[in-house]
Amino acid sequence: MRTNKFFASMATKALALAAAVMMSMAFTACSSNDDTPTTPQEPTFTNTVTIDGEKVHVLSVEYKKYEMYGEIFTLYLYLSENKNKDKDCVEIKGYTAKHLNKDIDLTKVENTTPWQIICFLRGKKLFDAYSMPPSAQGLVFGSGKLRIDGNLNDDEITIRLTNGKITDADYGDGKEHTVSISWKGKAKKI
Repeated sequence: MRTNKFFASMATKALALAAAVMMSMAFTACSSNDDTPTTPQEPTFTNTVTIDGEKVHVLSVEYKKYEMYGEIFTLYLYLSENKNKDKDCVEIKGYTAKHLNKDIDLTKVENTTPWQIICFLRGKKLFDAYSMPPSAQGLVFGSGKLRIDGNLNDDEITIRLTNGKITDADYGDGKEHTVSISWKGKAKKI
């Protein structure tokens, strides 16, 4: 009788152990590779300017620096082969210390170090945004953020403008425009 109880007890324990092993294997089989942590992906850049939903390729980027005015820079994103800044170009002006490697809220007015973004497409000036106070005829975006990372002198730079929305009745065409920029590369000094 004792032997029967021993074997019955052992059988119960073996059955419980087998069930635990089978459940463990089932959980392992159901898990996917998505559970493993991954490194964050670097954002991809399309090297385009999107205006009102139309993607236009940036064919080249040039820059100027004005050292005598406290490190002011101008970037020219050319949208056509002829490099005519008054025809197909997005021009971005700013201060190196204030506007490089930082997020710029395009809805904010800046009193001492303004930025400026001018957009021409097919020979028409769509807008001329300038972050000076309204009393100085400044016009900021209704929404948008700009970030320019890198060093203009010799580094690869990135330009990302997201969620831009603006209407310029004074210097532009008076229509509401949406704009975004996604560019990565080397800008040529002029």
